[in-house]
Amino acid sequence: MTVTDINPATGAAVAELNETDLAGMPERMQRARAAQRQWAAKSFKERARHIDLMRRYIVDRAEDLAATVSDSNGKTRIDALATEVLPCALACNWYAKNAGKVLGPQKRAAGASGPAARRAPACGHDADAQVRAPQQPAVHRGHDGR
Repeated sequence: MTVTDINPATGAAVAELNETDLAGMPERMQRARAAQRQWAAKSFKERARHIDLMRRYIVDRAEDLAATVSDSNGKTRIDALATEVLPCALACNWYAKNAGKVLGPQKRAAGASGPAARRAPACGHDADAQVRAPQQPAVHRGHDGR
């Protein structure tokens, strides 16, 4: 079964896409988990190399990617380039340069009870803030909404 992708700005059919067969989801999830284990086993330097390859792909094909976004969601090509394509390239650049520093083990100041401890990055309600690019600041509001 297929679904027609329609450009909402023009009403024109952009592409015929195959619907995802939900019966295949367990197998897809298994493959995704295996891929994640392979990715996690790579050093930050190796990951940075792959992320830089993604950045180069995006930059080299920016116009084509902007056209695809524009055709699929109705944005102008300039808007697609400025709000979708270039931010992805910038994020790749930031992650390739900073992921090792942000996600790697960090020294903690010594407490009254012992030597400096090494810790893995914390996880929790704002774990994504640990890897958020500088151009995407976290939003924290107080009880008064500000």
